[in-house]
Amino acid sequence: MSKEEAKNLHTTIAGSLEERRQLVTEINTKEEQIRQRDQAIEDLEGQIEQQQEIITDQTRPEEEKEAAQRELETLQVRVAESQAQKDNLERELGLTTKEKIKRALMKYGVPLAFSAKANTISDLVPKALRERRIDDAEFSLILAEEVKYEQLKTSIRNKKTVIKDLTEETRKKIYQEAKEELQRKLTA
Repeated sequence: MSKEEAKNLHTTIAGSLEERRQLVTEINTKEEQIRQRDQAIEDLEGQIEQQQEIITDQTRPEEEKEAAQRELETLQVRVAESQAQKDNLERELGLTTKEKIKRALMKYGVPLAFSAKANTISDLVPKALRERRIDDAEFSLILAEEVKYEQLKTSIRNKKTVIKDLTEETRKKIYQEAKEELQRKLTA
């Protein structure tokens, strides 16, 4: 390996590690925001229960019951808003993970087949992290995808040696076809 190749490899690895760090930071931030929303929803639900107790308490004055009813309605709106924000954060977390992994894979020259494998796994891993559990079927799917990934990687490595023997014109044609196919898939 020449000094230039080693330098390029080092730059590529450093860039990949930095993107990974940024992705992990984004994921952790979103997960913390989701946890905070969960806590806020739980607190609001506790307040709703208190207001419902006031409303159903026959010994309370009517004015206090009416005030509790108004507060209950306000709390219910806040719960709905917080739940919508939490749902949005969960969607962003899923999209962030998938899209960032795909971009990183494509940037560093990993073929589209790998991004399909990462897409499958990137759906399951954040879900497992959020739920703090993974069932046997999901775990088996992740392991199966890993095996397929390794098989694809091996087959692509074997094909690369063949591609080196191609003429520059043929390489450009293959590159252009792959680029067009990728663009079609990304716009679909």
